[in-house]
Amino acid sequence: MSSIKPTQPGTTHRRKDRSNQGEALADQRTSILVIENDLLTVKLYRRVLERDYKVIVLSDKSSVLDIISNGGLHAIILEPALDNGRGWTLFTAIQKAVREHPVPVIVCTMLDARKRGMEMGAAAVLMKPVSPNRLIETLRQVQYSNSR
Repeated sequence: MSSIKPTQPGTTHRRKDRSNQGEALADQRTSILVIENDLLTVKLYRRVLERDYKVIVLSDKSSVLDIISNGGLHAIILEPALDNGRGWTLFTAIQKAVREHPVPVIVCTMLDARKRGMEMGAAAVLMKPVSPNRLIETLRQVQYSNSR
């Protein structure tokens, strides 16, 4: 939206209304939910992902289920070791919440949980530390697979 503001008689100056432009652009990006409570990991994920994605970071179950119920998520990155392993319970709750509109879940953990993650329906399981390139590549792969 732009407004025209006269600057001198006979001339006009176009001025763009930028008050909501940044928010509008951010909202058009693909939304990724990161469920993680390690601050260094959160900083790394944000730095890597915010170039291309709108990143939402949460760590408590009620907030996670609220944001999922609002819809619009394209992928979830989950650390199942949250709260002494209660992240697995959260993973089950997420799977139930997205049953009608599936959202791929990428499990990123220090634990060797590949078998458990895949049995529970994870789109991918990555062992920490996860390289930024590997995280981006995996996100793109699961989004592509989910879009077919």
